[in-house]
Amino acid sequence: QLYMHLIADTRFYVEQIRLCLVSNNHADGKMTSEAKEMFRNNAFPDIRIEGDPSHATMRQPESKMELMQGFMDIRSAMEQMAEEIAVATHHGKTRHPGFGYFSAQDWFQFADMHLRHHVRQKRRIVEGSR
Repeated sequence: QLYMHLIADTRFYVEQIRLCLVSNNHADGKMTSEAKEMFRNNAFPDIRIEGDPSHATMRQPESKMELMQGFMDIRSAMEQMAEEIAVATHHGKTRHPGFGYFSAQDWFQFADMHLRHHVRQKRRIVEGSR
């Protein structure tokens, strides 16, 4: 479920990046103070964060290959987004459900912070089961 969550959420972030890169909509939108703090620290707070309840019903992968392909796809998409962000002519923002408005660069950074947060979470789970 964790890996499926990471793949699904990163696909959502990629779509948000794409939307930001094709318009200047909401360019003046602001992120919340909590988001500003996270971005300043380049990390989620090291606390347990209550996730979206829909994550509990996330389907299991059909196979290890499905997971591997999903991660390869999001890696490729993020590499493409990095290239597009570097030459962006539009600087729109889209709204994160809990943290206000993010630019394409913010979404890109948020994707990285989100992944690292779950790597820490997984490490805690594994260490706790020993």
